[in-house]
Amino acid sequence: MTIRDAVRVSGPDAAAYLQGQISQDIESLAAGEVAWSLVLQPTGKLDAWFRIQRVSDETFLLDIDAGHRDTLVARLRRFLLRTDATIEAVDDMIDAPLTWPGVVDPTDERQRIRAGMPRMGAELTDETIPGEGGQQLIDLSVSFTKGCYTGQNSLLASTAGAATCPDRCECCRPRVTSTSAMRSPSVMTSWGWSRPPPAMSRSRR
Repeated sequence: MTIRDAVRVSGPDAAAYLQGQISQDIESLAAGEVAWSLVLQPTGKLDAWFRIQRVSDETFLLDIDAGHRDTLVARLRRFLLRTDATIEAVDDMIDAPLTWPGVVDPTDERQRIRAGMPRMGAELTDETIPGEGGQQLIDLSVSFTKGCYTGQNSLLASTAGAATCPDRCECCRPRVTSTSAMRSPSVMTSWGWSRPPPAMSRSRR
């Protein structure tokens, strides 16, 4: 039974493009190494959860729960502008067994559920905030030391990663985006209120 579908991303810009789109730090992956990763909506909600294997400097294989490959391909192609990379569905599979802590047979639904291994289309949908998939998913799929990627700011705001994200990430720094916000007595950022909200700052009469 096929439980995974595969996608290949290749080309001179493949690594740089993926690094700016997914939650895993692929620059740290050696050839043949496999890791879990997320690709997010700009709002921080989930588009896909998958594994990625670095095949060579310019080629990567991704696999995802069967039936969700088209979603992954469409999402990765969405921002593929002036980028020398090809994203395509393939029959090649990642040359590594599918593993998850506490799961011996990933096709066994009882094992999967008991071990807290989420699945696309079940526990994970396009309405899922990554933290709802469990801490194990975050620990295995998200790098808190890499640079910026789509949806990162919202992900960090909803996890403990906000405390560890490197300050060099421009998208993670609180910032005022309009003159009206600058005149406001308080500004809400991903880090919280820059000043006490108006209702809290008023003194009682």
